[in-house]
Amino acid sequence: MDATTEETSPLYGKNIKGDLSAVINVDGNLMVYAMLVDTDDENFNVEMQFGKEEEEPFEPVSMSGTLSSFSRTDDGDVSDQKPSVLTITDEGEGKCTLTMTEGTLPGTTLSLGTITIPSVAYEADEATATMNLSSGKVEATTECAHPFYQTITVKSLSGTISVKDDENSDADLANANITFSVDNNGTETVEYTFSTNGYVTGVDTVKKADGSVKHIYTISGIATTQMQRGVNIVRHADGTVTKVVKR
Repeated sequence: MDATTEETSPLYGKNIKGDLSAVINVDGNLMVYAMLVDTDDENFNVEMQFGKEEEEPFEPVSMSGTLSSFSRTDDGDVSDQKPSVLTITDEGEGKCTLTMTEGTLPGTTLSLGTITIPSVAYEADEATATMNLSSGKVEATTECAHPFYQTITVKSLSGTISVKDDENSDADLANANITFSVDNNGTETVEYTFSTNGYVTGVDTVKKADGSVKHIYTISGIATTQMQRGVNIVRHADGTVTKVVKR
């Protein structure tokens, strides 16, 4: 597609000619190019490019850490923390899904199991190899046996995740600090924090957004409630089975 226009600039009194072209590149992205020249001044030219190249989704990444919960009630402050595994799965268009295992309601025996939070916005900072996360109100799902808590409302979420090469190991260094608040039936706000400073424990452990952890087994086939040091066999809600190494 080509287009040519001519107009006279009232500011500079120059005769401007523009050439416009549009192409679809090999990745299927529409790119528009424009060049402006002055027919009376050969030294005047402006080149412009419009369009957005779609980035390839990143591979899912998992890391071990701690999921802490805290709430302030009429009877006092209550808190809890459990070893957890965070998995980040790219949804495309700057959104990702977060899953965190071993979620609990503080001060109770009620386990939420894996918490799955969809549609979390992220911005990647390539200079620091960091992802900045943010989310407004969104419905999250859990593996809780109580039907009332199988869906929970996340009021807000923020945090950072970084994964960097370790010169002294084949594994990647992981660092994460994510906080989010949950509305517990309008009676209280539960604050959650996932944190880690160690190594990436697995890559591609979630194949899609509904691939949350369902069961964990040791290498000898013994069922366990959390990741053990060494090789773990993980069965996901979508039926896939993967191996996750915890160092």
